[in-house]
Amino acid sequence: MAKKQTAPSQLTRANRMNLTTTQVRADAQASGKQNAEEAFTYGNPITWTEEQIIQSAMRTGYQGGQASGRSSEARYATTRFSELIGETMLAACVNPQIDRLPAEEQSDARHELANKAQSTIYRSTIQTCGARWDRGDRTSKQRDKQLRSGAALVSGKRQVWANALCIADRLPGKLEAILEPNRRTIHKDGSVGNTVSFEQRAKDIQSAVDRLCKQQHGKKWTDNITKLEKAQGEVTDAGKDRNKMREELVGNYNLDTLARGDVVTAEWNQQLQDVIDAETAL
Repeated sequence: MAKKQTAPSQLTRANRMNLTTTQVRADAQASGKQNAEEAFTYGNPITWTEEQIIQSAMRTGYQGGQASGRSSEARYATTRFSELIGETMLAACVNPQIDRLPAEEQSDARHELANKAQSTIYRSTIQTCGARWDRGDRTSKQRDKQLRSGAALVSGKRQVWANALCIADRLPGKLEAILEPNRRTIHKDGSVGNTVSFEQRAKDIQSAVDRLCKQQHGKKWTDNITKLEKAQGEVTDAGKDRNKMREELVGNYNLDTLARGDVVTAEWNQQLQDVIDAETAL
């Protein structure tokens, strides 16, 4: 008997399983500490063997496949994907097995392991996207397009990988602190929030790279940043001047500003009801 195919209409968010990440477990804890109590789903990434890192890469790719859709549920899956890739990145870049190699071999070994992890994430993502499309869980009319959306998630992290490997070579303790899965956001009032997003961690890694660039290039780097900031300011000012000239031309054609609020909504509902009642009476 042929296997029954699942119709797209039967698929729900539960069918596209989101894996439980360390950050999900940490966010579930009620604690005022900057770092949540150890909530590692698969153990502390900095202790993982190469086999465990590849397993993590496979999980990450599976989650990436769940995130390849257009619908609102993809947002949940994308967040989990980012959290898992952060754990995999930490494990590959801060690996005790590599630390035991001769110093001159460690950088190349980390780079090789990171490439292997990225390749595994990519293959796992593509295979998951394809499996979803084949069983009728389609967010694109074309199979290839659905696969490309998953591939884009993986390729979009390549620069973060490079930055992380650079910091791992120069400041391994710094990278470990940035990618610590249990690290929480600290608000301006000193209170703690949820664990830090991957996007913020990527910015923190980029800032660390920029500080190293400043140390290496000195005034040349500082002058370049000043030039960029000046250019950005000029672009902003030019944009304001452009908008002012546009407003001078079309300003008199602007429609009235729409009123908002509960009172306006109530008035509109009453007017609409009056129209409906009038139509019903005909």
